[in-house]
Amino acid sequence: MKARDHCLGDLLVHLGAGIGNVVLARPLLIALHEMGFEVDVFLAADYAQTGSLLRPWSCVRMIFSSAPLGSYQHVIPALPPFYHPRFGRAIACRPNTLARPPDSLFYTNEQAFYLHFAYTLDYPADRHPRPSLPIAPSETCGVTSGMVVLAPGCKTGVMATKRWPYFAELAGAFEDVVVVGTPDDLR
Repeated sequence: MKARDHCLGDLLVHLGAGIGNVVLARPLLIALHEMGFEVDVFLAADYAQTGSLLRPWSCVRMIFSSAPLGSYQHVIPALPPFYHPRFGRAIACRPNTLARPPDSLFYTNEQAFYLHFAYTLDYPADRHPRPSLPIAPSETCGVTSGMVVLAPGCKTGVMATKRWPYFAELAGAFEDVVVVGTPDDLR
């Protein structure tokens, strides 16, 4: 990785869609942070609470719900293909916008789609950060250290076909399980 001098907010990442898409995009944000970039996120999410997956977090400086003013050293249009036509125009004309990988990569390997942008900026090709969420026991939320939290997450309709079919079996393997999400996730 190159040693670089960066100013605050020198990179804008445009993310969007559902909670799962934002979780799978977290490796991109980790990679950019490892490279020394100060990262701002422009988030076009299905749910207002999605932004809480990214804050507080040292990899992200600011989160915007509308396109921020100002210029950036790099702009990353990391919206999923099904969101890009509708929401991508907000940053498409910005200078220093990186080229998007083929949409087919998203449908083959969503994490590779996101990490493509980091590799374009010289992130080592042999590095593959994993998606993760900083979840810890919390008395406020009633989460204990022995609890397993499952987030099956997928909207209804076509998107439900993405849901892993073994969540019920997985939940049965543990004593203390909580399912989070929408009522549709309880099926």
